[in-house]
Amino acid sequence: MNLLKMKIVDNPQCPLCLQENQTTEHILWECTAAIDVWGECSKKIQKSRISHKSLKELMVEMFLKLNKEEMEELEVVLWKLWRRRNEFVFKDTLTPPNFLLQSAYRSLQELRESKHGETNQPAPTNNRVEEWEAPSRDFFKIN
Repeated sequence: MNLLKMKIVDNPQCPLCLQENQTTEHILWECTAAIDVWGECSKKIQKSRISHKSLKELMVEMFLKLNKEEMEELEVVLWKLWRRRNEFVFKDTLTPPNFLLQSAYRSLQELRESKHGETNQPAPTNNRVEEWEAPSRDFFKIN
């Protein structure tokens, strides 16, 4: 997705590597600044360094290839990479790859703990069986 055409950026050049046009795919997957981060991720994600025409194609491939935990890792790292780009553009600060990954793994741990907390709570039960009754003649029911 070309960020210049969408009027998200004024300059087409990637602010991180200054080598390629700034597209979503480039920033999140192909930029050398992103490759440094992906090189430290799970092995299956590392081995997926092939170029893609679109982020959608990449996500489809990853969905077919990765398990649930690896997909969560991919999603959190993508989010952190986008935030890193924005912090660089708007605040002139660049988070080093190891700090970005530490932050991503902390967020991933919090996500998993929150999911785990939800599953430990018993689901509300309603043992009462209700049968549908037609409304009275002068009553209208709207769904």
